[in-house]
Order: sequence, then C-alpha cells, then structure tokens
Amino acid sequence: MPFYAISNPGVAALDTLITFGVSSSRGNKSKIGQFGSGFKFGVLALLREGLDFAVCLNHQTIRFSTEMKYLDKVTYNQVYYTINNGPKQNWPVALEFGAINWTNVDMALREFISNAIDNTDSGTFSITQVDNIKTVAGHTVMYVEKCASVQKYMQEVKNNFLHMTNQDKVSLIPNTNGGYARFYRRGVFVREIAEKSIFHYNGELQIDECRNSDPYYCESLMSTILQTGIRNCNKDVVEPLFDCFDNAVKTIETKDSSGKYDTISVSEGKILAKWFRLTYPNCLITYKDHRADTLALMANRGFSPLKMNQTWFNYFKYCLPTVNEIEELGDDDIIFLEPSKEVRDVFCRVNSAFRDLGFAKKVDPTIKMFRSQTDTTTLGVCKGNIVAMNADQISIATAIEELIHYHHSVPDSTRAFQEVSMKMVATLMELAY
Repeated sequence: MPFYAISNPGVAALDTLITFGVSSSRGNKSKIGQFGSGFKFGVLALLREGLDFAVCLNHQTIRFSTEMKYLDKVTYNQVYYTINNGPKQNWPVALEFGAINWTNVDMALREFISNAIDNTDSGTFSITQVDNIKTVAGHTVMYVEKCASVQKYMQEVKNNFLHMTNQDKVSLIPNTNGGYARFYRRGVFVREIAEKSIFHYNGELQIDECRNSDPYYCESLMSTILQTGIRNCNKDVVEPLFDCFDNAVKTIETKDSSGKYDTISVSEGKILAKWFRLTYPNCLITYKDHRADTLALMANRGFSPLKMNQTWFNYFKYCLPTVNEIEELGDDDIIFLEPSKEVRDVFCRVNSAFRDLGFAKKVDPTIKMFRSQTDTTTLGVCKGNIVAMNADQISIATAIEELIHYHHSVPDSTRAFQEVSMKMVATLMELAY
C-alpha cells in the first residue's frame, strides 16, 4: 500500500505526542505549535476516516486502533496504541473527542507537517511517497495512507505551507492569480477571505484551538502589515497598491453614469479606507495645496487636509470626504460622498417605484451619501437636485422621505408633505385591495 511519509531529523518523545496539552513549541515564536493538541486530534481524525497510518520514532513503530466500549449506557470507541506490534496500551481518550470540529484529513495533515517543521533538529523535513512503513534511525516519520483526499492536500502543500518556498518569514506575498486573500500564521495557511486582494498575508494571526481565525483578526493583520509598509515607504507594498488603485480608477471612470461599480475593488482598499477614517477622523483628503481661505474654512469647521498622491486621491474620493467638497458643506456640516452600491440601490429602487406610481415629478436626482460629522441623528438630506442618505443608517424609509422632498418640493413637517405622503399611502392601499 502506498503512503506519504512526513519525516524530520530528531526523535519526538511518545509521551509528548499523546499527552494533551503538552507542547515543546509553546512560547517560541520561531515555532508553529502552541496548543499541544495537534498530533492528538490529527490521529483521531485519521482513525475516524478509517485510514491506515503509523508514526515511527527512531526504531519504534506506533500504531493506533479503537474498540467499542460502554459507560453508563453510553457507547463510545476507546483508543489504543501499540509499540512494535506489542500489546495494546490504553490511550485515555475516546475516538469521538474532537469529532464536531476536526472533521477532515486536511486538518490532520496540517498538524503532522507543522510538527515535522517544528521538531527538525538538523537538516530539513521532507514529504515523500513510499510503498511501506519502516523506521528511520534518528528520525520521526509520520506515514499516512495515500488516498484521494490525502493526495489532493499534498499536491497543494506549497499553497498551505510557505516553508516549502522559503517564504515563511515573509509578511506579504504577491497574489499573482488575482483571487481571494489568503492568510497565514507563521507560514501555515489558516483561511481565505472572499474578496479580491493584491497580497496574501503572513504573521502573528490569532487562531483558536481548531486553528480557525475570525475575519476581524485577518483584517487586523492586513491593516498592521499595510500600515507598516506605507509608513516605511516600502516599495514592495506601495508600488503594487499604486498600480492596483490606478487601474481601479481607470475602470471606474470608463463606466456609465449609473455608477454601478465597486468603488473599493480590493480588500486592501477597504482596510486602508477604514484606517484613514480612524486615524484621521477630521481630515479631508486632497492631492494639492490649497488657498489660505479654503484652509481657514476647513479649520473653522473642525477639518484639516490630508494630502496624498493623485492616484490615491482619485481612488479614495469614492469613500472618503475630500477638500473639493468643502464648498458643499451646509450649516449641518454634511459632506456629500459618492454613494456606495447599497445607498444607490435603495434610492434607485424607490425612485423607480415613484415613477411606476406616478409620483416622480422631476428628472432623476443626483444620488449621494454622507457621514455626518456633528449630528449622527441626520438620516437623509435633500438639497437642490441632490438626495443623500447617512451611509451608516441605510433604509427605504429615508429614501422615500427624501424623494418626496425632491420630486414635490415640499419641506418637512408641512401640510403639503403630509398630503403627498397620505396620497401615496392611499394609492398603495388601492393597489393592495
């Protein structure tokens, strides 16, 4: 029977391998492991899959098996191990332990390869295909039956372990195929985020006992790496960002006026936009110097300019307030931004309904969004030919109200506004009944 052999110089202690919580790597940032459970859960996962496997420690061959047992009317599978085909020895754990979360062979192989990397005393670890199980002096070798799922994982092992390409110490890896962002912890693949990205990311990613990580921690790692690269003017970070944003702006500007585009087309853009908002909450972005009166107006309203190159400005103007919009500020300090897809869709749906019901009296308005700087209770605004909505509180009700203001030129809290609203309700009731 063919096997994959995961081998490393150095001999692991059996007690360390089978005792939960014992880890020789914990607290060492140059190592992958920390929980002291990977090998154990991996063995249980292989047993549940019914695969043939063994671990050889120097001249010892350890195999595992199970036997059905009963305890307080509960059926479970007790796990045993043997050394060199000797008598069965009890491993005080049930096969069912970890079955809910450790559900596939991939998770087991990840742990076995991580152990081989961590426990290499000299030389390098290796992954080879062999025809039988045999001990290797001075080595730890994990043998796993070559089935379809194991073979698939091994064929993709370079994507799962940056160590295979000597990139395990690299924090940014170019995403050459333009797919989703991949996140690694100390060189070991953890997860993808379903958004296009410029880079893949590797660093001190927080994971749980199942080696999973929340998207929040992935975004935090991405933000930290990008900020460091930008502040240090690292060309390997800045130049790919520049090229991507330049291409995104060209794509945006060739679209039709309906604005049906993703203004922040990659995950890096979203993360940097968040960073700018948090780090410079009262800044207006610009790419040029401004007159003293414009600067004075900004200062009077509590703003200051944040200068960036024109390519970055052209990219982030779709999600961040700009100095160019300072003259659009009203007494309520609202800055109009290009609308997000969600804001545009809500206004367009409601405006289309207005036309179908005969309530649209003007040409379609210009749609904007805003983030109120001083009054978070402002939900919507109608100003001239502009209808806008608070980007953080999107609702159909706000769209209806602002489009009534726009199409019928009626202000809030007036008899005219009430009459239009009631006429609309009556029309809908007639259609319903």
